[in-house]
Amino acid sequence: PVFSRALCGAMVNKEDQLRVRNDEGFITLEQLYQERKLYVDIPKDIYGVAIAVSVGDLPLILGLDSATKVNVVRFVFGLVTLLLNLWLQLFILYNVNHYIVQNAVHDAQVNYARFHHEVFDKEGVFSQEKWDNWNHGPYMELCNMAVSKLSFSAGIVFLWSARMLNEVRDSWQLAHDLLAVESLPLDAKPHEMLHEVKDDSGETLHVEIVAVNRMARFLMTVFVLLPKIIVAMLLTYIGCRWLAATQSFGDLILNALALEFVIGIDDLMYEAFTPLDVRQFIEQTKFAHLPKADQKANSDETIAELLRSTALLLGIVIWAFVYLNYLQQVLPNFPHDIREHCSNRFYSHYEELCGFFGNPDECFPYGPK
Repeated sequence: PVFSRALCGAMVNKEDQLRVRNDEGFITLEQLYQERKLYVDIPKDIYGVAIAVSVGDLPLILGLDSATKVNVVRFVFGLVTLLLNLWLQLFILYNVNHYIVQNAVHDAQVNYARFHHEVFDKEGVFSQEKWDNWNHGPYMELCNMAVSKLSFSAGIVFLWSARMLNEVRDSWQLAHDLLAVESLPLDAKPHEMLHEVKDDSGETLHVEIVAVNRMARFLMTVFVLLPKIIVAMLLTYIGCRWLAATQSFGDLILNALALEFVIGIDDLMYEAFTPLDVRQFIEQTKFAHLPKADQKANSDETIAELLRSTALLLGIVIWAFVYLNYLQQVLPNFPHDIREHCSNRFYSHYEELCGFFGNPDECFPYGPK
């Protein structure tokens, strides 16, 4: 591909004797190439494009002597798509929070205020008679609120929080993969961060990111890792608040699904606008890690990861119930004084008028009652 060919001239060959560090001291890149390595794919999204141009094109542009027009245009493409992706995600999140979530919170609070004003007396004593005759009031909306049906709502909040946790964990894993790559010595040339591995026929098998310099690591941290974590945290907050303010069981699920498109903007931008040769290069490019020689360390790390996953699972379960009961600020310090009254008339709206294979003449008789 054009992308791969443009980088080949800038990649280090096997005669280079640049020194890098591993767990056992200093070795040359020649030795590093011969070592068995663990490969990790870079993300196949706009953030993956940003990583590719950071280690592939930007070093050549800064070198001033080996960059081509293709490198410059490709770097501009990666920068523009990354910035546009970040702007879209943050802009849409702001507007969703300001015009949709805040409106849902407003409506929930107005309905709850009517409930207290019209069904209670001035001393705060509930009137069953007023409640039974409150046909003009938003009793259905109140009884359908997420904070009124905790078991079902907590399940949805759990799923949404788990979805966001997955985004955060992907970001942390990407940070781990980036930090695990060797550091390029200060006297090395930036374009030597990449190494192309070919088969016997000369076809490219994959491109290794064998080392990164401080600038590339800084750029990937600031423009890839931090934005991904920030967007995930904002989505967690906005999503949980929106779900807590939802006044319909059906909308509870639809609202959770609606926020999914914000998460997928980077994938959409990648699929819609990234040229084929850039996609092929991203699919070939891998973070190259030296494996740990200590098998016990690997075993301990696996056990630690399993324990962390179990703790996170239990933590998200607890979070869902604690958030809806105590931390949600849709109805601050909510005394849970709706659920106990949502019976009889409310549940009658969910009873079928006609069961399976019922007689329609009996279920839906003609004429006035």
